[in-house]
Amino acid sequence: MAQERSRERRQRVMEAALAVIAERGLAATRMSDISERAGMSSGHVLYYFRSKERVLMEALRHVEDRMHEEAESELATIPPGPDRLRRLLELNLPDGFADPTWTLWLEAWSIAPHDEAIRDLVAELEGRWVRLLEDVVRSGVEAGAFACPDVDAAVSHLYAAVNGLAVQIVTGLSDLGPTDALETCMALAAVELGSAGRRADAAT
Repeated sequence: MAQERSRERRQRVMEAALAVIAERGLAATRMSDISERAGMSSGHVLYYFRSKERVLMEALRHVEDRMHEEAESELATIPPGPDRLRRLLELNLPDGFADPTWTLWLEAWSIAPHDEAIRDLVAELEGRWVRLLEDVVRSGVEAGAFACPDVDAAVSHLYAAVNGLAVQIVTGLSDLGPTDALETCMALAAVELGSAGRRADAAT
């Protein structure tokens, strides 16, 4: 029971941190803001997390672990090829301006040059996303849905495109929306992977 309560409290803190950091940014977030949102004392928050940076790390890992698990489960139900790739890209792109998860990523990227622990976490989580993207591309090649002579290069280009477009969306630096970004990525995939830009259900 004690362990279950502890997990529930950590979960509450992470969900609260995700909301507060997305609204205010890490620099303007106080531990008291997180504890108030979580409905517990600042002492409880400090018991589980020693600093705002630690809360950021745990919150980012939490949402990424959940997203990754859901993505793997869903992608397994989609045949290898364009539709599986489209769904993966859709899951990773922001929902819109100030998307909470992507806001956490922006905060982590900004701190990474000055914090080794956050830098290591960013490298770990980004590496996992790249491997998932690579698996989707390679499974499409093996199924004959893609014609790609250099999978590593294609994955690198798609990865860079997703991140670049995501930053534009989540920061509001352009009028680009999630649908436009997705279609831009799929257009790039069509060049990199042959038939990837076509929806499987639209092929004739």
